[in-house]
Amino acid sequence: IAPTQKKADIIIPNGEDSTVAIDLIVQHISLKLQKRGQDLRETFLQRKEDSVMPETLILLPETNQIRSIHTKLRDRTTSRDDFIFLATRLTRILIEHALGFVPFKSVTIKTPTNWDYEGLKLDTSICGVSIMRAGESMEIALREVCKDI
Repeated sequence: IAPTQKKADIIIPNGEDSTVAIDLIVQHISLKLQKRGQDLRETFLQRKEDSVMPETLILLPETNQIRSIHTKLRDRTTSRDDFIFLATRLTRILIEHALGFVPFKSVTIKTPTNWDYEGLKLDTSICGVSIMRAGESMEIALREVCKDI
């Protein structure tokens, strides 16, 4: 927690003793997310093929693999273990795709055979923030893709 305190908008110390503060924040965030979710859903429902989507919206390309995962996730006969595996797999694909939009910088490294290799290195730090009952399901995949988070 300490490294991210500088970037935090709010810090609630001693979570066990701060239930009122936590409840207020959870309620506030829930209302904001609910409003955004409803607005976004309405936008998608009213969307026509030629309508313009927000520039900040980036859709994950639908591949046969993703379509297959969606099919299995929606199948009522899918076991709990398979559902968790598939949801984590889809989340991992999403995170890997999103990392393509993070800035990288050029770097030259030496290979084990002493050759120079021109590659890329992450040019920013990444901070994962868990949102209880929503984003926490993405933690495992995020840690698998970004080891140092």
